[in-house]
Amino acid sequence: MFIRGKEPTGFKDAVWGNDIVDLRNIEIKAVDTVNTDYGDINVYCYKGGDFNIAEISVEEIYMYFWRNKFYLVGGYLKDLNLEEAKKILVKEFGEGEDTESGFRLEGEITLLELKEDNEGLWFQYGSKTTIEQQEALQNVEKEEQEENPDKSIEEEIKAFSRIDWGQKKEVFSGLTETEIPKIFPSMKGYEKKGEIFKIGNTIFSRKAYMFVNDELFGIWCREAGSANWEKLQDIFTDIFGEIESGDQNNLWWTYKGTIVELSYLSEGNYTQLTLFSKKMVMENTEKKEAMATGRPSGDIIICPYCGDYAEYEKERNQGTAIDNISTGIIGGLLTRNFWGGLMAANMAAGYNNRRIKIYRCQRCGNAIEVPI
Repeated sequence: MFIRGKEPTGFKDAVWGNDIVDLRNIEIKAVDTVNTDYGDINVYCYKGGDFNIAEISVEEIYMYFWRNKFYLVGGYLKDLNLEEAKKILVKEFGEGEDTESGFRLEGEITLLELKEDNEGLWFQYGSKTTIEQQEALQNVEKEEQEENPDKSIEEEIKAFSRIDWGQKKEVFSGLTETEIPKIFPSMKGYEKKGEIFKIGNTIFSRKAYMFVNDELFGIWCREAGSANWEKLQDIFTDIFGEIESGDQNNLWWTYKGTIVELSYLSEGNYTQLTLFSKKMVMENTEKKEAMATGRPSGDIIICPYCGDYAEYEKERNQGTAIDNISTGIIGGLLTRNFWGGLMAANMAAGYNNRRIKIYRCQRCGNAIEVPI
């Protein structure tokens, strides 16, 4: 237990349970969002200067918010080992207990801990009630998966069919552009910092959203190693049925409006999972195949302005008869000679009478002229 009067109830002017919008007097900067079984945790770095507690100096202080409420503060200690830090904390706050990774001191409203990891000695204290709620929710999630793991995973996978394909990019917050494998020229990838993709206990540590013409086209996930590849093959086959197409390291299934692609890339040793809108794949594939096969109508080209597909609109001459006459008149005036005007008109006619095709980009609206 804490020594009477020594149990902290928060950090600086913030107390446990404060809403993030109420912390106007504390300078903080958002640095991360951590996805957990019990919801997202928003992490902020305290920018108000160094922080010392008792005789302990903390390198950088991080404040943690769950359900938008402040509940935890922590950071790595400077120049102290576990025994030194524990001795100082016991003297300042009271007797606690040793744990497998460090030290723990439990009060009525606050839980204080020291933990050793690969980065150093981590110090934190936070709302005991909130931490216990999180642990309880995590245990419930774990028990449900242990009792019926297949059902839990099946429900998660069947949710693939309920993805709202075609959503506009503007409805997604916190996206930053990132490099992804491109299937179509206008495709762009975006990700949210720290976001993962989880199916049961299978985790993809990188997740990106794929947009075509700023509409949600797919979700792309990647994880190092082959473990996810080996786990998900049988699970997907059980739920979706027999593999529709693919080769030894690339498998495809279709589930209602979603195409599911599972791949193992041996060269980089990672597993890749991609979910696509079936409708949008078909629409864009038709355009791509038309270009590759040189369809007789020749009705599609790549737009040089935005990289999307431009469709055939019409065919016409480069110029008009009026352009030829105007050029002849100007040529005659400049040379003060009938023959000079005639020559200028003939040269203009050679250019203006050429046939061109006009293509119109559906994305940026630009017209592209292509000589025939």
